[in-house]
Amino acid sequence: MRRMIAAGLALVLLSGCGAPAAPPAGDPTAAAEVLAQVNAHNDADVTYVRDMIGHHAQGVELADLVPARTATPAVRDVAALIDRQQGVEIDQLRGQLRSWNLEPAGSTMSAGMAGMASPDTLARLRDTRGAAFDRLWLQAMITHHEGAVAMARTELDAGVQRGARNSAQNVIAVQQAQIDTMNGLLRAP
Repeated sequence: MRRMIAAGLALVLLSGCGAPAAPPAGDPTAAAEVLAQVNAHNDADVTYVRDMIGHHAQGVELADLVPARTATPAVRDVAALIDRQQGVEIDQLRGQLRSWNLEPAGSTMSAGMAGMASPDTLARLRDTRGAAFDRLWLQAMITHHEGAVAMARTELDAGVQRGARNSAQNVIAVQQAQIDTMNGLLRAP
């Protein structure tokens, strides 16, 4: 009886309890399979990444308007931060598309995207200076960020790829904090 129990235990231990064996180190086929699983994406992921590239491009465009149109340090600081962060994120999102063997060249800014500044708003921003510019820019950027947060929430609802979902979580956290900061600047005397 003891031998049967010992044999049964040995069989269970040797079987790995049904878990698949780890691929041998250096096995390129196994590594490719793991990468494919990690990189698996759906249409929602592709739409999010492509649209966010265009959305961030307009964010950079809006931020670039600030230095020549206001002397308000807080507005200049927020714009500089947005410019840096969204520039880095654009590069990361383009890399994500390349990892899926998709071209980022199809990414364009669309006025139909959530929160995008209209051509009229962009023209008014270009023609405005000082405190009036600050107010208009903050309002436009808050709306722009709210659109990005909505896009990111859609990705979290429908996307499956870890990198795209992480990007969406980051967009929500960072841009909501910036919305709060900009709302504070609008309320300041």
